[in-house]
Amino acid sequence: VAVDTSGATFDFSDNGIVKTYRELIKYVDLFLLDIKHIDSDKHKFITGKGNENTLKFAQFLDDNGVDIWVRYVLCPTLSDDMDGVKKLKDFINTLKSVKKVEVLPYHTLGVYKYKQLGIAYPLEGVLPPDKQLLETVKNVLGAN
Repeated sequence: VAVDTSGATFDFSDNGIVKTYRELIKYVDLFLLDIKHIDSDKHKFITGKGNENTLKFAQFLDDNGVDIWVRYVLCPTLSDDMDGVKKLKDFINTLKSVKKVEVLPYHTLGVYKYKQLGIAYPLEGVLPPDKQLLETVKNVLGAN
């Protein structure tokens, strides 16, 4: 059983939520954990929320020996700064339960949906990362 999440709903200060997650992890073999950015302000710009819950959730999973695959979406102008990538690697290195790191390149496959709905696409003009940037980030993160 795998769960794909950013861990945003995890709130270590809420005993009810912690109890729920303690029960959940009894039945889950793997968490695919999306970390949008290691810098909380940049994470908030991307998602609307800081990354504190996500990082605490990663630590919670690690403390409980639950296998984790970290997933990082590489998007030019949003998550391609190498300082942030290196800090993410430093964080990942503190977790014993990380079994895999994946770098997912940003793509524009959903742009047509926005157009069909008449909604402005928020990343208009942003192109997918080039192969060199993708390989560089994968190498820094030790991604498969």
